[in-house]
Amino acid sequence: AMLITYNMISRVLSQSPSPVTGMLPYHQFVRAKIFSAFSRLSDAMKDCKGMDIQLMNDITHSPGAYAWLKCASGVQCADELKKLAGIEGHPGALYASPNQTMRLSMFMPSVEMDIMIKKFYKLCA
Repeated sequence: AMLITYNMISRVLSQSPSPVTGMLPYHQFVRAKIFSAFSRLSDAMKDCKGMDIQLMNDITHSPGAYAWLKCASGVQCADELKKLAGIEGHPGALYASPNQTMRLSMFMPSVEMDIMIKKFYKLCA
């Protein structure tokens, strides 16, 4: 199954010019998915009115596999996002970061990512 998936992705990627040279097709695919996810999350959180929250990652260069969010001082971000919007993440304290931060995985199925992005749009409207 893995070989079939790899071959399908390779065929799709070989039909368009590569934006990043020197990378294997699978790495190009993953990089594109991560940048797309961060771009969508950033757009959803832009000028958020429902909560004082910001995306801490530098999404223009290498955002990484996790989104780090920061809430207003004194607010436990993971608890507040779960309560207000049903958004599940990991408290920053688990990673030696303040409780006002939260870590979200950007490696999730597209359907789950779509649901999370919709929740952020609804929260920030």
